[in-house]
Amino acid sequence: MALLLWIWTGLAAVWWLIAYALVARSSRFAHVTGVAPSSPIDAPEDRRRLTVFKPLASPMGERELQRLRGCLASFAAELDEDSEMLIGCHERDEDRIRALVDDLGRAQPSAELKLVSHARPRSFHANPKVSWMRILTPHATGELWLWSDSDMTAPAGLLRSLRCDLAASETGLLTSAYRVSEVSRPPELLDALYVNLEFYPGVMLLARADQIRFGFGSLMLFAAEDFRQRVDWDYLGSCLAEDFHLGRLLSPVRLSSARLTTLPASESWGGALRHYLRWQKTVAWCRPGPYAAQILVLPVVGWTLALLLSPPTAFPGLLAGLLSGLLAVLAIDTVAAWAICRALGCRLGPKLLAAVPVWSLARGAAWVACWLPLPVTWRDQRWWGPYRSLDARQKLLESGSQPGLDG
Repeated sequence: MALLLWIWTGLAAVWWLIAYALVARSSRFAHVTGVAPSSPIDAPEDRRRLTVFKPLASPMGERELQRLRGCLASFAAELDEDSEMLIGCHERDEDRIRALVDDLGRAQPSAELKLVSHARPRSFHANPKVSWMRILTPHATGELWLWSDSDMTAPAGLLRSLRCDLAASETGLLTSAYRVSEVSRPPELLDALYVNLEFYPGVMLLARADQIRFGFGSLMLFAAEDFRQRVDWDYLGSCLAEDFHLGRLLSPVRLSSARLTTLPASESWGGALRHYLRWQKTVAWCRPGPYAAQILVLPVVGWTLALLLSPPTAFPGLLAGLLSGLLAVLAIDTVAAWAICRALGCRLGPKLLAAVPVWSLARGAAWVACWLPLPVTWRDQRWWGPYRSLDARQKLLESGSQPGLDG
């Protein structure tokens, strides 16, 4: 048994080497923080009018509001004469967000910014982000729609890069990878390591194999007319992972040359663990086969189970060997976290590195938990699967009202 566990550990170590190579290569092309090397000044661009959608969560604390300010400012700075940004906020937050938007307008006087408030933004669909997109849609004037989560920061040159990518290939949806650039407190480590060590290397591997068939909520750019013809609002609104399904509906999907940045916002270990489990469970529901295959690089599950199942009277040398194996896995994961995060421009100090084993153990526990019939919670709603029943979907509160026109 010990030999098999060590072989399993070796497979995980090989994967971390591959992951580091993928990340390091992508970072060289993206200049660590932004977009791929600039296209020639005369490179063709898709100049259709573009609308950026930015729905905001509510309620929002002061710390979250300050982070949001920088994220929105980065997109406002990218707007050109053929683009606009729609910002959606709950009616109760309108005064605070309007002050923020006014500040953005003064800093970027040429940027076209429009604030849309709504009293019941969750009333249209089970998925709150899809509800917001439906509210914002009547206000959009662009032929291209860019959906992007509010906690994303745009690199300089983003829109030009996207326009060039769109003109260079025939694609139904353009999406972007993203990274976590900074971790300020230990509970944020779970978000950071999920994005930087699990999500990002996996995206780079799929991109090299031309196997990206879905979108990422960080950024999805597509033609408005394609959406109208191919996407049903009620279906999309019943999906937990609307980005995954939107990519499938608007295929083919291409990964853009831009890379966005985000900051984790978990205030406590409990909140971080719930968020982490929701991410894992969503992937397991959407792509059960590939998610199951992750066990090949999760020797922490094997070593932990071997220790837990060993009888109390087991040979002390066996217990010591099993404990040594588990510690070796945690050490390998810690080195991988340090190296890969460093390649992505996210430096982890000694205190944060000391907390990496929490992520390693949580990752193994989450993999096991994802196969149990347990729900996930998102925005105070429980999801028992990747879809909400269309027959049980929420109806519009006011019969015959048009989403978004009362904002």
